[in-house]
Amino acid sequence: MMGKSQHSWTDVKTIVSADVPKGRVITYGEIARVLYPDLETGGRVVGMLIKTWVKKEPHANLAHRVVDNNGKILQSGHAALLGRDGVTVIDEKVDPKACGVKLPASRVQRKVSISLGQKPGLRKK
Repeated sequence: MMGKSQHSWTDVKTIVSADVPKGRVITYGEIARVLYPDLETGGRVVGMLIKTWVKKEPHANLAHRVVDNNGKILQSGHAALLGRDGVTVIDEKVDPKACGVKLPASRVQRKVSISLGQKPGLRKK
């Protein structure tokens, strides 16, 4: 089990803001695959980081673009926001295969390292 999280809600914000355009979604697991590649429950950690993001920026965030691996919308009110973004929502679910984003690990690693104050191309060891 990990002690303290090595990433913050701002890392999730960076990924969603830069890589998930209007009309698309990303899963908790897809973000976790990059931020926490060795952590089996990384999606849960990402969920906790998103809760913090929503509390810090309740009206100025894109957290509604993050869904679970089955496309289920877990936050109340997010279905309406996704609908406004042009995503088809049926019974509080979207089709992540149809509108989901897959992140190239190398690109996200670079973005995360920049947000952590490192020079581009360098990773923490």
